[in-house]
Amino acid sequence: MEKLLLFALPDTFAVESIAAQLHIRSAVISPEQFDIPVGALAGFVTTQPSDVPAAENMPSEGMLLICGLNNSRLDRLLAELRRREIVIPYKAVLTSINADWTALQLVYELKREHEQFRKN
Repeated sequence: MEKLLLFALPDTFAVESIAAQLHIRSAVISPEQFDIPVGALAGFVTTQPSDVPAAENMPSEGMLLICGLNNSRLDRLLAELRRREIVIPYKAVLTSINADWTALQLVYELKREHEQFRKN
């Protein structure tokens, strides 16, 4: 199932517009849902609690979680975001590894990865 989950994005309308143009479902996730596993928010059953630390809060830029897109659809989505100059620094693809993480755990991991890239 193709779906975009939007977490605290400053311009949800623009991202929802792109999703609609590409016939991808989208959902704006409220802060009250940030402690629910992202796989469950995407509509999948999750089973394992995660021991990944959580971020204290969602970054002001928000986060985009991409669910179920194949490579060509993902490329089209990212190209359209670039074309419209929509900057979302924290983007992730839903995987079997991160499906049990909450949004705050996922963004913690994304921030940690960004810091590692800056160091190298």
